[in-house]
Amino acid sequence: MDTVAAVVFDLDGVIVDTEAAYCRILVDFFGRHGVPLGWDEAGAIVGCAAPVYREHLERWLARVPSPDPAWEGMGAEEVVEPAFSVLDGRLGELAMAGLHRCLDGLRDRGVPCAVASCSSPAEIEAALDGCGVRDRFAAVASGHEVARSKPAPDVYLEAARLLGVDPRRCVAVEDSDTGIEAARRAGLFVVARRETRFGFSQEGAHRVVDRLDEVPAVVDGLSVGAAVR
Repeated sequence: MDTVAAVVFDLDGVIVDTEAAYCRILVDFFGRHGVPLGWDEAGAIVGCAAPVYREHLERWLARVPSPDPAWEGMGAEEVVEPAFSVLDGRLGELAMAGLHRCLDGLRDRGVPCAVASCSSPAEIEAALDGCGVRDRFAAVASGHEVARSKPAPDVYLEAARLLGVDPRRCVAVEDSDTGIEAARRAGLFVVARRETRFGFSQEGAHRVVDRLDEVPAVVDGLSVGAAVR
C-alpha cells in the first residue's frame, strides 16, 4: 500500500464551472438562429473530446434554417466562438465551490497537483489564471497534446509523467463519466465531484464528494495501492 503521490484535476466542471455556462451559451446561440436546442441535447458536449464536440456543433449548425452568409467557409467552432466572449474576464466567477480550500489543504499536506483536461492548453491556462490558481499546479496536460483524448487514459498518463509519479499513486478528481473512465483506465483512484445536471451516473468513481474541499480528507485516509481496482 502506498500513500498518495499527487492529485490530478479535470478542469471543466471540476476546477471551474464552465460546463453549465457553455451549455447555456449554446442553447441561447442556436435558439437565436432558429434551432430550439434542449438542455439535455446541449449537455451532450459535456466531458467530450474536441472532435466529438465539433461533430455536435456541425450537426446543430446544419439545422439552422437561414445560416448567416458570414459563416461561409468557417468551421463550426469558428462560427460559435464569438458567443463565448461573454465569459471573457469572468472565469474567476465560475471557480468551483471549495476550490481554494481544497488546494490549500493539499498544499499543506505536501501533495502536488496537476490538471488533465480535454481543453486546449490556452483554455486551461486562461481558466487557471482567471481563478488565480495557476501557481498551485505543477503540471498541465491537455487532450490536444496527446494521441487520444478522454475516455482514453493518455492525458492522465501524461499528467503523471510530467509530475514524475506512478499514476497508480495518484488521485483523479473528475465529474463526467468520460473523465472517470479515462482516469480509471490510467490506473488512478477516482474521486467524483457530485454532478446532477447532466445525467452522469458517476458509478465508475471510487468515491463521490459534494464539494472539492472534501478531497484532502479523502487523501488522508487513502492507501492507493489497496484502493484502486
